[in-house]
Amino acid sequence: MSRLRNEFHQDVIQSCFIDDLLPVDEARKIFESFPDKSTMMLKKSLRENNYVAAQMNKYALVLEEIIYAFQDPRVLKVVEEISGIEEMVPDDNLYAGGISLMAKDNFLNPLIILTIKIGSGTEC
Repeated sequence: MSRLRNEFHQDVIQSCFIDDLLPVDEARKIFESFPDKSTMMLKKSLRENNYVAAQMNKYALVLEEIIYAFQDPRVLKVVEEISGIEEMVPDDNLYAGGISLMAKDNFLNPLIILTIKIGSGTEC
């Protein structure tokens, strides 16, 4: 946990990587379930340039399950411990949620993002 805390605070844009957070088979299942960007909405502004989808019932159930798993208070407590940001609140209704797809040259101003990396360089 101390490595993650240190890594999170070492740069101006605070971030850290949690290796092997999910079993490889589960991560691959999520990756393979991601919709094609042509079926997602492109959001382009000074704040972001990425593809999003929020109506989760249109997509594979595993995507909705992983999003809600990261809203679990136990997960948020660990993120609080790593980040030092206290009293995080889950987005139970996915008001500001859904899934995002980052392609080359896409960006999103800093927030908590789950990136699934499988093997050598395959990212979702």
